[in-house]
Amino acid sequence: MNVVILGRGISLNRLDELKELNISYVILVNCFWDSVQTCKSYYKDPIISNFLQDKKIILIRTPCADISKINNFLNLYKSNICKKYKTLFSNKIRVGKKDNLFELLPDNVIDDYINLIKEFPNTGTLAVSCIYAIKNLNVKNIYIFGLDFYKGNYLFKQNHNYKLEKQKSDTIQKDFINFFSYYDYINFHIYSSVDLKINIKNIIIN
Repeated sequence: MNVVILGRGISLNRLDELKELNISYVILVNCFWDSVQTCKSYYKDPIISNFLQDKKIILIRTPCADISKINNFLNLYKSNICKKYKTLFSNKIRVGKKDNLFELLPDNVIDDYINLIKEFPNTGTLAVSCIYAIKNLNVKNIYIFGLDFYKGNYLFKQNHNYKLEKQKSDTIQKDFINFFSYYDYINFHIYSSVDLKINIKNIIIN
């Protein structure tokens, strides 16, 4: 199974380079909908909207992601969206409760998440989305866009100061590479604005 995961970096502009047509799911990481946290809605971008129109969509967001204006997005893609999760769990760590819109992540993600924050602590929701796909979607190939390690800008201006993340960009990049290497039985196809100079069998740089 092939899955696409979309972060929100400038390399989303490369979406039309994807030639793999047999895409089972697209996972959207955090606010692709109307939000006070971003100056423009991601789903209204022509490249993104064209890509999403015939795809099965899974939403994965942090609890702090704004959902006050999400309804227009949910109504537009109601026939596409099959799951909606927030990065909380039922036990052991980051324990929370589901709400009217978003479920908790499945329990089979918990142990991998605990390992993630211990071994690869600077990866965040996009890495959690990878784990979800690995544990629940029988995935063999993951295609990633919008992951620029805070060395490139977001596709659209954010109403949050990411100065700290930008200062740690090298560490973030290193943690992601180590994370991808850890799951060496999965092929990670990376479309980034960053010129990655690595030679690791399961990480395919495009």
